Amino acid sequence: MNPMIFRHKNAVRIKNGLNKYILTINEYNRIDTAYIFNFGKYAPDPLKRDHFRYHAPFIYSQFPIFECDQYLFMTFHTGSLSDRPAKMFRKGGAVGEYDYDFECSVFNKKTGEFQFILQPEINQLGFVEDFEGGPAVWPKYVSSDGYMITYMYAHEFKAHAETHEVSERFKQIAHSLKDTDNPVIVRVKLKQ
Repeated sequence: MNPMIFRHKNAVRIKNGLNKYILTINEYNRIDTAYIFNFGKYAPDPLKRDHFRYHAPFIYSQFPIFECDQYLFMTFHTGSLSDRPAKMFRKGGAVGEYDYDFECSVFNKKTGEFQFILQPEINQLGFVEDFEGGPAVWPKYVSSDGYMITYMYAHEFKAHAETHEVSERFKQIAHSLKDTDNPVIVRVKLKQ
């Protein structure tokens, strides 16, 4: 696994591959442990290749981690451990769906509560967007003022408006777009 580097305020965070630690380097170049993951019996052994097969029953993080003042947003491989695996549509002209062995999760830094985010609908990952009826939201970036930032391609935005019950505002935005327009930026502030 490749190391992950991300930023929170004036600190740089580093998660080195499968290491259970997230380290922080502050503005004074001091290194400290920010978080420790304990996967118990579900931690993969880095020396055993079969622990990293698609449906292997082990938990590890291999996607970017995002952080704001109150939350850590993480995506974990859960393999066959999930009792409700996410379903995704096949790509490249293939028909059907498949079990996606990764789950989004959120850790509340203030309460210590951790939870997996159940898939809101097929082929979507993240939080339900319950204001405009938009697609699920999962960050591709978290701004320094705590907003989750993601994007959608214009043609996907328009298709969502046509196939879902969305607000008038969402419909108006979708109607104003051409399929070839630049992606639509989505900026979300989570409820406290």
